[in-house]
Amino acid sequence: MTTLEGMVTMEEEFEPDVPSPDQLSAELATLDPLAVLPRPRGFSADGAHLCLADADGIETELSRASLLTHRRRKCIKKIALDPGHIGGAHARSEDRSWSWSGQEIREGDLNLRVALHLERRLLDLGFEVLLTRRSAEPLFTAPPQDLATRELEARAGLLEAFRPDLTLSLHHNATDLCPWIEKSLGIMVFLFGHPLPEEVPLQREELLHRMLDGSHARALPLGRTVVATLCRRLGLPPCTDHLHRFTAATGRRFSALEPGIFLRNLSVLRHAPGPALLVEGPTMNHCAEAAALAEACARPLEDPHPRIVQYAEGLYEALAPLSDTPA
Repeated sequence: MTTLEGMVTMEEEFEPDVPSPDQLSAELATLDPLAVLPRPRGFSADGAHLCLADADGIETELSRASLLTHRRRKCIKKIALDPGHIGGAHARSEDRSWSWSGQEIREGDLNLRVALHLERRLLDLGFEVLLTRRSAEPLFTAPPQDLATRELEARAGLLEAFRPDLTLSLHHNATDLCPWIEKSLGIMVFLFGHPLPEEVPLQREELLHRMLDGSHARALPLGRTVVATLCRRLGLPPCTDHLHRFTAATGRRFSALEPGIFLRNLSVLRHAPGPALLVEGPTMNHCAEAAALAEACARPLEDPHPRIVQYAEGLYEALAPLSDTPA
């Protein structure tokens, strides 16, 4: 069976765990809703490459092997935890710091506390765990204007060396809306996807490889579980609209793939080997959360606030079944 001259379909020529061009097109349609990337046309005559083309006729090839990178089921043994941002003295330069009744709320410090508690729990289950940082200091010294980029690059290098079976980037949400309105509260989980047109020229092949490597199909069910367990543990609803400051800055509003689940082309999701989730927990500058989270920042690392424990335990509840189950 042929699709285009010199190209063959998957069904008769390849092992069944390699998706067909139609299946790959459907995956891309979900992950690339703006259709800024080329679509599959078929496989090369020797079956070694998937051929893609965009509306302008620009062609791209992906190796057959790259389509299988994360499609085979395997037990989750290695988990990377990425406490988002840096915190400490760098929180203000990161613009991830707020004042509440004379106390400072620093997102990087909150994220680290969640990661440290979760690490202890996962180690008890026998997982091998990597934390991309253990303090409120950057991995490398860099000028303030370069710090965020250098930090992301350094963490990507750690993930590449560790080769985790799963990566979780841990964050706390923030709102630019009135900090008293209920709509600015809620749990969000980001999966890789939804590239923007301006991102494609420099990331074209990288985006295609990441979208078609099979990791999304493994990340989505876990994302649903994380949303459910965090909502229950924290007493919060799932977000249904992307209300992050990114929306105001770009004029783009992202709708949820489903309640609590969003797609974004974020660096940690793009560079993490295998399935990856970026989790946004309680909204730290909302009046319903700020007092508890300000107190959480003031506590020693070894004495986490109950709100931190609730967040970490919600993640633990979602991850614990993976200790002996293929994912």
